[in-house]
Amino acid sequence: MKLTTIALLLMFFTGCASRQPARTALVAPPAANDWTTEYIGQGSVKTTITNAAASALFLKVRSGEATAAQAELGLNASRDLNLAPGPYVTEMKITHGSKENFYRGPGFVIPSNTARMNLRLQVARHTNLVPISRKEFER
Repeated sequence: MKLTTIALLLMFFTGCASRQPARTALVAPPAANDWTTEYIGQGSVKTTITNAAASALFLKVRSGEATAAQAELGLNASRDLNLAPGPYVTEMKITHGSKENFYRGPGFVIPSNTARMNLRLQVARHTNLVPISRKEFER
Protein backbone atom coordinates (compact mmCIF):
# COMPACT_ATOMS: atom_id res chain seq x y z
CA MET A 1 0.00 0.00 0.00
CA LYS A 2 1.27 3.46 -0.81
CA LEU A 3 0.92 6.27 1.70
CA THR A 4 -1.13 8.22 -0.82
CA THR A 5 -3.92 5.66 -0.61
CA ILE A 6 -5.09 6.50 2.91
CA ALA A 7 -8.23 8.54 3.41
CA LEU A 8 -10.13 9.67 6.47
CA LEU A 9 -13.85 8.89 6.52
CA LEU A 10 -16.23 10.56 8.96
CA MET A 11 -19.53 9.21 10.28
CA PHE A 12 -21.73 11.31 12.56
CA PHE A 13 -24.56 10.07 14.74
CA THR A 14 -26.88 12.89 15.70
CA GLY A 15 -30.04 13.04 17.68
CA CYS A 16 -31.72 14.15 20.86
CA ALA A 17 -29.85 11.73 23.06
CA SER A 18 -28.71 13.39 26.23
CA ARG A 19 -24.96 13.62 26.50
CA GLN A 20 -23.08 13.46 29.72
CA PRO A 21 -19.89 15.50 29.92
CA ALA A 22 -16.73 13.43 29.70
CA ARG A 23 -15.67 12.35 33.16
CA THR A 24 -11.93 12.67 32.88
CA ALA A 25 -9.41 14.38 35.05
CA LEU A 26 -8.61 17.91 33.96
CA VAL A 27 -5.28 17.33 32.28
CA ALA A 28 -3.52 19.83 30.05
CA PRO A 29 -2.96 18.71 26.45
CA PRO A 30 0.56 17.46 25.76
CA ALA A 31 3.17 19.65 24.09
CA ALA A 32 2.97 19.92 20.30
CA ASN A 33 6.11 17.82 19.81
CA ASP A 34 4.90 15.01 22.11
CA TRP A 35 3.62 12.05 20.13
CA THR A 36 3.99 9.49 22.89
CA THR A 37 1.29 10.74 25.28
CA GLU A 38 -2.31 9.84 24.55
CA TYR A 39 -4.77 12.56 25.45
CA ILE A 40 -8.46 11.67 25.18
CA GLY A 41 -9.77 15.24 25.33
CA GLN A 42 -12.42 16.92 27.46
CA GLY A 43 -15.48 17.18 25.16
CA SER A 44 -18.90 15.56 25.44
CA VAL A 45 -18.97 13.80 22.03
CA LYS A 46 -17.58 10.26 22.24
CA THR A 47 -15.47 9.89 19.10
CA THR A 48 -14.12 6.51 18.05
CA ILE A 49 -11.03 6.64 15.81
CA THR A 50 -10.29 3.42 13.87
CA ASN A 51 -7.09 2.72 11.94
CA ALA A 52 -8.04 0.43 9.04
CA ALA A 53 -5.01 1.56 7.00
CA ALA A 54 -1.94 -0.61 6.49
CA SER A 55 0.34 1.43 8.77
CA ALA A 56 0.52 2.32 12.43
CA LEU A 57 0.17 6.04 13.04
CA PHE A 58 -0.06 8.81 15.61
CA LEU A 59 -3.11 11.05 15.19
CA LYS A 60 -3.57 14.59 16.51
CA VAL A 61 -6.96 16.29 16.44
CA ARG A 62 -6.59 20.07 16.60
CA SER A 63 -9.06 22.81 17.33
CA GLY A 64 -7.43 25.97 16.03
CA GLU A 65 -3.85 25.86 17.29
CA ALA A 66 -4.69 23.72 20.33
CA THR A 67 -4.44 19.94 20.55
CA ALA A 68 -7.96 18.71 21.37
CA ALA A 69 -6.95 15.02 21.54
CA GLN A 70 -4.23 12.68 20.32
CA ALA A 71 -3.71 8.94 20.17
CA GLU A 72 -1.34 6.32 18.85
CA LEU A 73 -3.12 3.80 16.65
CA GLY A 74 -1.62 0.45 15.75
CA LEU A 75 -2.85 -1.62 12.83
CA ASN A 76 -6.60 -2.29 13.14
CA ALA A 77 -6.67 -0.43 16.46
CA SER A 78 -9.36 1.91 17.77
CA ARG A 79 -9.35 4.62 20.44
CA ASP A 80 -12.19 6.59 22.00
CA LEU A 81 -11.61 10.35 22.25
CA ASN A 82 -13.83 13.04 23.78
CA LEU A 83 -14.35 16.06 21.53
CA ALA A 84 -16.64 19.07 21.88
CA PRO A 85 -18.90 20.29 19.07
CA GLY A 86 -16.98 22.59 16.72
CA PRO A 87 -14.40 22.60 13.89
CA TYR A 88 -11.30 20.36 13.85
CA VAL A 89 -8.30 19.48 11.70
CA THR A 90 -6.48 16.13 11.80
CA GLU A 91 -2.73 15.64 11.54
CA MET A 92 -0.84 12.39 11.64
CA LYS A 93 2.60 10.87 11.76
CA ILE A 94 2.89 7.62 9.82
CA THR A 95 6.01 5.52 10.38
CA HIS A 96 7.37 2.98 7.90
CA GLY A 97 10.44 1.35 9.40
CA SER A 98 12.67 4.25 10.45
CA LYS A 99 11.06 6.77 8.06
CA GLU A 100 8.48 9.19 9.48
CA ASN A 101 5.97 10.97 7.24
CA PHE A 102 3.67 13.76 8.40
CA TYR A 103 0.25 14.62 6.94
CA ARG A 104 -2.69 16.94 7.44
CA GLY A 105 -6.01 15.20 7.01
CA PRO A 106 -9.34 16.76 6.18
CA GLY A 107 -11.03 19.17 8.49
CA PHE A 108 -14.42 18.36 9.96
CA VAL A 109 -17.07 20.00 12.10
CA ILE A 110 -18.98 18.28 14.89
CA PRO A 111 -22.54 19.69 14.89
CA SER A 112 -23.97 20.75 18.26
CA ASN A 113 -26.57 17.95 18.19
CA THR A 114 -24.01 15.14 17.74
CA ALA A 115 -24.06 12.42 20.39
CA ARG A 116 -21.41 10.09 18.91
CA MET A 117 -18.99 10.13 15.99
CA ASN A 118 -16.73 7.63 14.20
CA LEU A 119 -13.57 8.49 12.26
CA ARG A 120 -12.03 5.75 10.13
CA LEU A 121 -8.68 5.76 8.33
CA GLN A 122 -8.76 3.32 5.45
CA VAL A 123 -7.31 2.48 2.07
CA ALA A 124 -8.85 4.56 -0.73
CA ARG A 125 -8.30 5.20 -4.45
CA HIS A 126 -7.50 8.86 -3.85
CA THR A 127 -5.99 10.39 -0.75
CA ASN A 128 -7.33 13.36 1.15
CA LEU A 129 -4.07 13.70 3.10
CA VAL A 130 -1.64 16.57 2.47
CA PRO A 131 2.08 16.06 3.22
CA ILE A 132 3.39 18.51 5.83
CA SER A 133 6.77 19.04 7.49
CA ARG A 134 7.70 17.74 10.93
CA LYS A 135 7.99 21.39 12.05
CA GLU A 136 4.40 22.09 11.00
CA PHE A 137 3.24 18.91 12.76
CA GLU A 138 4.97 20.03 15.97
CA ARG A 139 3.68 23.59 16.10
